Amino acid sequence: MGICEAANDQVNIPCVLIVDDEPTLRRLMRRALAGLGLQIVEAADGFEALEKFRIHDVVAVVSDVRMPSMNGLELLEHLQGLAPEVPVILVSGSEEVRSRAGAQAIGAFDFLRKPFNLLELGHSVRGALGEARPAPSLSVA
Repeated sequence: MGICEAANDQVNIPCVLIVDDEPTLRRLMRRALAGLGLQIVEAADGFEALEKFRIHDVVAVVSDVRMPSMNGLELLEHLQGLAPEVPVILVSGSEEVRSRAGAQAIGAFDFLRKPFNLLELGHSVRGALGEARPAPSLSVA
């Protein structure tokens, strides 16, 4: 199971990479997923995400579709080449991806339309990690 950093005191805790150009949304997602006992690494665009993906032992990625520089669809393509076993959850409020089936057809694990519920995000990430048990309530305080 991937961990964010070998030097981190919290070993054996799954590491999830959150990629979004909106700092406020990244912070909300980080807090919600950390509440599930996950370690979080953040990136503001696809290029930064690839750097962090190569450094950290990431087990799942949550990525916005519309971002500057490299968008989420391009990032998905790169990640499929690097580590096709790592699930990618796409999130978007735009029309590049229109449905969960459309996202899965291009290789994503799941798709969430913005604005999404943080419980829905937690459920999707737990599914990506192979966890079937119900998600506890998420806190973003």
